[in-house]
Amino acid sequence: MMKHFDRPTPDDLKLLVEQLPTLVSNSLEKTLNEQTYAQWSSLFLKVGNDPHGRQQLEPLLHAMADWLNGLPEGLGPRAVGTLLYNLQAMPSTPGTEAVLQAMAWHISKTPFLDAQAIGNALYGLQNMPSTDGTEEVLQAMAKHISPELSLSAQAIGNALYGLQNMSSTPGTEAVLLAIAEHISPELSLSA
Repeated sequence: MMKHFDRPTPDDLKLLVEQLPTLVSNSLEKTLNEQTYAQWSSLFLKVGNDPHGRQQLEPLLHAMADWLNGLPEGLGPRAVGTLLYNLQAMPSTPGTEAVLQAMAWHISKTPFLDAQAIGNALYGLQNMPSTDGTEEVLQAMAKHISPELSLSAQAIGNALYGLQNMSSTPGTEAVLLAIAEHISPELSLSA
């Protein structure tokens, strides 16, 4: 059995996948709140680089995408930042792509993302290949990086770190142009 500080074993992940429908159906509201799913998404971060874990995570990624697609309204800023941040170790798979596409829709429906959510979300895209889902997320994120928003040095650093290996696409360029407006010679980038 998994201890709180251990990585989940393939058997732990298999059990979670098997029990997921029961957990959802036993939920008081028949849906789990975004905080619960944000916590579950931490599994993606913990085992995303483990080849054995990846295979077991794929059904959880699809369950996450199904849950996201079933929500009638956008997620809150914290959930957006956390869910994308936790994808940082995931390889490009159909499940990862499904989550990215669902997240892009939610980001476009979220009225406001704060600096921390933007920094965390973009940080989570590190090493993601150029896919339709990645591009949709980048395009949706760029719309939230307005000149009126105050981006901290930490948020700018996290965002740029997440974009460092990305291909040049309209989405990456839109995000970079939006971030560039927050960097000026007068701006001190100290935390």
